[in-house]
Amino acid sequence: MMLVSQTLVKLLRVWDSYHLSSIPPDLIHDQIPLVLFQICISTLESQSSDGSWGIRIPSREVTAYAILTLREGCSLPWLAHFESRMLKSIRQGSMFLAMCHDEWDTPEHLWIEKVTYALPRLSRAFCIAALTIRAPVQWKERVTNLVTMPKENMVKLGKFFSLLPLFTNDERWRLEADVLMGSFFLPRLIRASSDVFPTRQEKSNYKYLEYIPFTWIATNRQNGYPLSNDLLWETMMIALLDYQLDEFMETIFDQDAGLQTFEAVRSIVRFYCRFPSLEYSGLKPNGHISNLHGSGHSSEISYDVYPNDASTVHLTNGNRKSIFKLTSEEN
Repeated sequence: MMLVSQTLVKLLRVWDSYHLSSIPPDLIHDQIPLVLFQICISTLESQSSDGSWGIRIPSREVTAYAILTLREGCSLPWLAHFESRMLKSIRQGSMFLAMCHDEWDTPEHLWIEKVTYALPRLSRAFCIAALTIRAPVQWKERVTNLVTMPKENMVKLGKFFSLLPLFTNDERWRLEADVLMGSFFLPRLIRASSDVFPTRQEKSNYKYLEYIPFTWIATNRQNGYPLSNDLLWETMMIALLDYQLDEFMETIFDQDAGLQTFEAVRSIVRFYCRFPSLEYSGLKPNGHISNLHGSGHSSEISYDVYPNDASTVHLTNGNRKSIFKLTSEEN
């Protein structure tokens, strides 16, 4: 993680100077900030009570790696809220290295990829580097604007979630970290919110979009991070569509003509779900229902139905048109 964080921070510094213009925008805006954030938070979480890091046992070299990783994170603008926490972790790790100074040259076998190695000189070099204070990075506008979630929102949402029984035992900074991590997924959710269902109001009014990422991120953390970022995204999309389906059903039938629309939807559900116990209920031919979404929205639903052996339902919602083939036979 140390090498990944150092590499990505160097890439951002070059990009911040208006080079590397060919890098895909989603890589810069969505993926790199998220990966760097996750590296720093997981490093904070894995520190032992004595200030060290290591796999099963404390390790001087691994502790040096972790300190160098957090030093890279301290320079990132979107981690400024957690800077005091990272600096405290760095101090504790530095104290552990200082206490072990006489053992820096003692061989310490580490498992790297498929082999173990012990290079005392290399280990000493990393320990020295970890205790060396560097000048802070001066970021320009491009990087400082990558993540714009206000600190007040992060603290407010963290406090709100801490009142829920599921999260009462979590430290506040962890919940705030989950909230900020969720903000990296929020732009993608906003863009995807119109992929299946039409937008019925301003996207900024979709308050549940802020809750969806946190829900999956926080529970994933509590269970030891079994889900990758790709799987987290899939679960968020399922939750988004579930919210939108509820909203769609509640909105589309919230008018005087809703009973007529029920018949069209029932026929579509019967056709695709094919419940044997249900009998086909024919619709009146050539139905038309308009203004289903309230004032200020130019939208309508119209349908044509033929209650014979085969029928067709044409649903029109604004510019979106769907054609459903229905049949009177139940399989």
